[in-house]
Amino acid sequence: MSFTVRKALQMDHMKDAELIGGSGGLDRIISCVDISETPDLYEWLRPNEFLITTGYSIRDNLESQMKLLRSLLQTQGAVLAVKFGRFIGSIPQELVDLSDEFDIPLISLSDNLPFIDITYPLMQCIVNNQARQLEYSEKIYKMLTKVALETNNLESISSALESILDGIKVIQHGALDGMTREALKILNRRNRIVYL
Repeated sequence: MSFTVRKALQMDHMKDAELIGGSGGLDRIISCVDISETPDLYEWLRPNEFLITTGYSIRDNLESQMKLLRSLLQTQGAVLAVKFGRFIGSIPQELVDLSDEFDIPLISLSDNLPFIDITYPLMQCIVNNQARQLEYSEKIYKMLTKVALETNNLESISSALESILDGIKVIQHGALDGMTREALKILNRRNRIVYL
C-alpha cells in the first residue's frame, strides 16, 4: 500500500529520470516532496522525503554533496533527485558510491524538466495513497467493531483479524501455555503470528 521510490520511477513523468545509485533503496517509502536550493538544506530534511535540487548552493563542493546524502540517511529520507547538468556538471562517482553504500536512491533528472512536472504528480500519488490507507483503516475499524459488538468473544475477533491480516495467524492468550520457549521460536519462524 505504501508509495515507494520504485513506484515513483515507474510514473510517466519520471520516464526520463535515471537511477544512478542506491538501487537497494527502491522500496523506501515516500510521504512528502520538497525542493531545496539553500546552503543549509540539511537542516530542513524530513523522513521519507523525495528531495529535488539542482545542487546550485553546493555545486562546487563535493563534501557538501556527500553531506547531503549523509543527512538524508540520518533523517531517513527516501531519495535524492538532482538536475546535475544545470550546475554540478558531471555526476561525481563518490556520490554514486555513497548512495549505493547507504541504499539511498540517487536520481539524475533532465535539466529541462520543470519542477512542477515532478512535484505535482508525486504529491497527487502521495495524497491518493493516504486516502486509500484511511479508507482501509476505516473498513477494518468498522469490521472489528461489528464483530466485537455482535459476538463478544475472542475467537470471533481472532478469526476476523486473520482474514484482515492475510496469512498471519492470530493466537488467543493462553492457547500456547505450556509450550517451551524453543517451541515458540520455531512456531514464530514458520508462521507470522499475532498474540491476543
